[in-house]
Amino acid sequence: MFLSAARTNVPARFISHQCLIRSPASLLSSRCLSLSFPRSAKEQKESEERLPESTLTTEQSTKPHTTTDSKKYASTLILPKTTFPQRPNVKTLRETFGEKTMGGLYRWQREHNKGGKEFVFLDGPPYANGNLHMGHSLNRILKDITNRHEVLEGSRVNYVPGWDCHGLPIENKALKKLDKDFHDLAPSEIRSAAKSLAEECVQLQRGEMEMLGVMADWSKEGTYRTLDHEYEIRQLKIFKMMVENGLIKTHHRPSYYSPSSRTALAEAELKYVEDHVSLSAYIKLNLAQAGSKLEKVLEDNQIENQNDISLLIWTTTPWSMASNMAVMVNTNMDYALVRYKSTGQLLIAAQDRLGDLTKDLGDSNSSTVEGVFEKLATFNGADLLDTTYQPVFVNTPSSDNASSNPSLLRIIASSHVTSTVGTGLVHCAPAHGLEDFVTFKEHAATGGLSHPKDLVCPIDADGKFTDDVLEDRLVGKAVLEEGNEIMVDVLKDRGLLLKAKKYTHKYPYDWKTKKPVLIRFVFFCPYVADATAILFKISHRYLTLLHLASGYRSSSQWFANLEKVKDFALKSLSDVEFVPASSRNRLQAFIKSRSEWCISRQRTWGVPIPALYDESTDEAILNSESVSHIIDVLSEKGLSHWWDAPVDVFLTPALRESGKTYRKGTDTMDVWFDSGSAWTNVADRSSSGHVADVVLEGSDQHRGWFQSLLLTYLSADAKVMNGESKPVAPYKTIITHGMVLDDSMEKMSKSDGNVISPVSILDGTAFATNGNKSKLGPQGADVLRLCAAATDYTTDLSIGKSSIEKASSQLQRFRVLLKFCVGNLRADTQPISSFHRDDLSVIDRYVLHSLWKYCHSTRSSYTAFSYHQVVEKTILLLNDLSSVYFDAVKDTVYADLPEEMNRQIHLSVLKEVVNVVSQELGPILPYLIEELHSHRPDIKNTDRSFFEQRRQRPEESWKDEEAESEIEALIEIRKAVRTLIDTGKKEEKLSSSLEAHLEFTSAPNGSFQKILQKNRDILARLFAVSHVTLMAQPIDEPQSWEYSKTITSDSEERTSTTELYVRIFPSSMHKCPRCWVYSAPRENMLLET
Repeated sequence: MFLSAARTNVPARFISHQCLIRSPASLLSSRCLSLSFPRSAKEQKESEERLPESTLTTEQSTKPHTTTDSKKYASTLILPKTTFPQRPNVKTLRETFGEKTMGGLYRWQREHNKGGKEFVFLDGPPYANGNLHMGHSLNRILKDITNRHEVLEGSRVNYVPGWDCHGLPIENKALKKLDKDFHDLAPSEIRSAAKSLAEECVQLQRGEMEMLGVMADWSKEGTYRTLDHEYEIRQLKIFKMMVENGLIKTHHRPSYYSPSSRTALAEAELKYVEDHVSLSAYIKLNLAQAGSKLEKVLEDNQIENQNDISLLIWTTTPWSMASNMAVMVNTNMDYALVRYKSTGQLLIAAQDRLGDLTKDLGDSNSSTVEGVFEKLATFNGADLLDTTYQPVFVNTPSSDNASSNPSLLRIIASSHVTSTVGTGLVHCAPAHGLEDFVTFKEHAATGGLSHPKDLVCPIDADGKFTDDVLEDRLVGKAVLEEGNEIMVDVLKDRGLLLKAKKYTHKYPYDWKTKKPVLIRFVFFCPYVADATAILFKISHRYLTLLHLASGYRSSSQWFANLEKVKDFALKSLSDVEFVPASSRNRLQAFIKSRSEWCISRQRTWGVPIPALYDESTDEAILNSESVSHIIDVLSEKGLSHWWDAPVDVFLTPALRESGKTYRKGTDTMDVWFDSGSAWTNVADRSSSGHVADVVLEGSDQHRGWFQSLLLTYLSADAKVMNGESKPVAPYKTIITHGMVLDDSMEKMSKSDGNVISPVSILDGTAFATNGNKSKLGPQGADVLRLCAAATDYTTDLSIGKSSIEKASSQLQRFRVLLKFCVGNLRADTQPISSFHRDDLSVIDRYVLHSLWKYCHSTRSSYTAFSYHQVVEKTILLLNDLSSVYFDAVKDTVYADLPEEMNRQIHLSVLKEVVNVVSQELGPILPYLIEELHSHRPDIKNTDRSFFEQRRQRPEESWKDEEAESEIEALIEIRKAVRTLIDTGKKEEKLSSSLEAHLEFTSAPNGSFQKILQKNRDILARLFAVSHVTLMAQPIDEPQSWEYSKTITSDSEERTSTTELYVRIFPSSMHKCPRCWVYSAPRENMLLET
């Protein structure tokens, strides 16, 4: 006995036992004979092709031979019909849907979602000095996906895009545009030019951001700029609150300085390069007069001529020898006087360093300490104190009595000196090292630094040697470039160089210009006067070393004291979610390492630090009263008034009455202070209790905006600083994305020619070569958005030609699959509004269950901000639907009567597919979903934005693990069937799977037999054949060809030893010219009852 099921859509309960055994063809008669209703000529033409091959699996795309007779039945099929185009017109998408899905949608949700939670996305402002780069596009797209998801959830999104508009890069670019030097222009002229440039760049970037489909109110009122007057005043008020909380201090001391940016930098603005190469040097400093203790050591060891002895130092910054003011030793270390056998020179170095010095200063014939050095005496570091030596740039004194010569420099003690590197003697340049400065300052009482102006610093704002270096070859040379090499030559010519070599080590760079920095004591010039000599007090004597214009003054830097603030900051981060979680450690490490923040910058284009100075004493006036008065003036007159108006305007009554003369400070605030004040933009705080729910920026912002936002927010809160309230971070969640690299995972660089502009991808000019147009053509915003969303953004990601091509291809596949669904939801054949589970076939139940799982899974991914998982799950879902469901139901949808129950149910399921996928894919691909929404014949109000609806939760009744288990089992069998069919096609035994008869043989009541018998009504459709026969015993009937195999299931639901014998052979019936199923008794004959 055997049971057979033809390729039919009639439920099994309507199939008689007799039909199952004998007459499969009769099941199709009504379908093929009753659908001959007339169509228009246009419909006739549109219906002559089935589902486009680009949407089909390999199995489906093998079309049967079409004859003239078969074409005449095309008008009787209900083929997909939709106005939704096969490919988008990217040039008109923004024109059609831009306002609807961006500005219009943003304003709509602010008005209509008032009952939802207030979701604040605080925007970290990009720098307004040029076009957007690929990192900007990634950042804006990820933010927009987050916001659109929240809109669908019913939240009232508060997102105000902004721009960072101050700073030296803009100022320099403006000066370049003017073809002027800053010395030749008044501050008002520089500020006006910089403001104009920043506003131009804001307009440029705004337009490019809109091209990405970012939902926001892009009007001037709906965005912010750090140059906005209201913003600047709010920033000054934050500064005032920090002054009142005792956090703003001024220090005369060296700071990190960037010659490429021409300003001081904070630690957070540095990027340490691990493989920086310096030209290091071993340098001799000739002893002038031994101190009393060293003199006794020399006498005890019978060393008579002190003039033959040199102090051996090692430095990676030979250029800084121009600012040498002392040599530092550690009084807890032992030192040795040795004879360098190669030259006979007498050298002093730390005893523990002789081994490493042997490696550097020895040769192939001398590899031991004894082979390189002859040790003459050992002594403690304290014995070197009070010893003097000859400076590099002053002639050796002719007087025999060295102690009376004012040009000699001294050896001083420092605990910073170690025996792990160098020689154990460290050259001290207080103008170029914080430890040097602190050590030298500590010795003021015994002849050290008595005033900051005493520092030797012959280096200008461009990082070049000034005329005061006392060596003509060095003047005007950049110390970090050729000036360093020339310094080595100078030392060699003076007989002071022992050896120079390249040295690879970690070194700080300006993170914006990507160029090395130096530590420098900053001078500024409020006015120019005649040149006079400034005397420097060293060792109780005066040495004329440096000639400066009398108008130049040593400039103190302004610092925010973070010692107290950072503890509150670290506590507040305990309640913050980090994505990825590992980024928490990175931000915490940066905060822990900071004790202060240098907030002053030596530039004109910025927010001024409202400090006044007493002309007679240089004392800074900065208190709550003075700052409040200045803010009141600037609130009325604008910030440029600080540079334009006389100082009297900014004096409080008390200062006016003091009788003293004051001047205004010229420093402006660090731009991180500017952007860090962005939290003041938020009027309606998040429902979470934080200022913002989310901030999202690149990984470089752990050292930048994430810190400055947190530090300014807490520093301005008096209750937090006084310990009266718990510190709460301004953000609830910090999301960090990686850097955008090219296809080869290499950093994008203009010099390497691998920079890709996001606009060039949108307009189709990207990847053009030799003047030829790009083969990709205009891609539209959704391609870039899919490219950004499809990759795990928490690590560095590549966006290049290959990734754009993949995204474009995948987007087109999404489009075609959704078009198939919408095309079948024709206006003239709508699905039923509701259905009962008992009416559904197992494959319909399986699809609804898949949608239920997909929905719950993607919602979790959105909540976790894992957008690449949403894309992955959507691809898996649609691939599964395309290869299984669409293939299985298309003949029913195309060929059954419009009122047939099965067809109605399939259409209802397809509608749910469109609804669910649109909701989940919409935040990522808004243009695709908006366009699809506008072409749907099954819904109303298609002129409104898709995002104006609330996201619907899938019904719990859709959950059906039983259906999932059964379909998975059938799909497992389907793989074996496909293998046999593919073999038949390869060997040219059949051109279409519909030509095959499929036969299964398994033990009665076995697990395979049960699953096949239970779902026999869908087997022919699922396996894409015309006939399926279930056998208890095989029948040996000769066939013209056949293919077979045995499969065994080892799943828990089925016995591991159960086998299923699968066989295919040619169908004995003929192809119906209407439905193409091989069930007609004669060729070119419609199936009859």
